[in-house]
Amino acid sequence: MPEISIRIDLNDDADRWRYRCPAGHTQWTAVNHHFWCAACAKGWQDVDPVFEELHDLKTGETIHRDRIAFVEKRPSPIWA
Repeated sequence: MPEISIRIDLNDDADRWRYRCPAGHTQWTAVNHHFWCAACAKGWQDVDPVFEELHDLKTGETIHRDRIAFVEKRPSPIWA
């Protein structure tokens, strides 16, 4: 099993915009052992909405799903 090299916070807009589907969209979702892109699925382009790698705009690297861990940091309640 590949080593986890990237952690993406699904609630962080900067993370969501940094990582893109192969067609360059930000509307991807992690599903089981792959990704699915809502924009690709709309059929505006002749691309497969299912894929296994995200493109990192910051580094230019392509990252396979097995190397990504997802976190969902929740904001602290106001009263905490």
